[in-house]
Amino acid sequence: MATKEPRKQQPLNEDRIKGSYGIGIGMFMFMGLGLLLGKVHPVISWILLVPALAVFVPGCVYYAKSKGYPKLVGLLGFGAIPGLVILILLPDRTNNTYQETMEIQRQLRERHEAKKKDNSD
Repeated sequence: MATKEPRKQQPLNEDRIKGSYGIGIGMFMFMGLGLLLGKVHPVISWILLVPALAVFVPGCVYYAKSKGYPKLVGLLGFGAIPGLVILILLPDRTNNTYQETMEIQRQLRERHEAKKKDNSD
């Protein structure tokens, strides 16, 4: 019976660190905003939402980028918690298994196209 080797964890890259800080600070600001709701004028609540999003959304952009997705995917951060949950659930495209899978798919496509070309000749 073969034992499965534990998967090596990749070191955190700079984008992942920046994303974590932005998301963390943004979440803290959202919680503070939640505590203020109903206690301050609604206009003030909306004004306080802007800086929270200004920190949270770039954090989500960095996080998406660190997982190998385009920066536009990070705009899911405008969806606040549901957007962050989607980002977390997206598979990490930077790990070796993803790269290996993409390479295998590329090779299979090339073989398929070569067979089509041979059959058409």
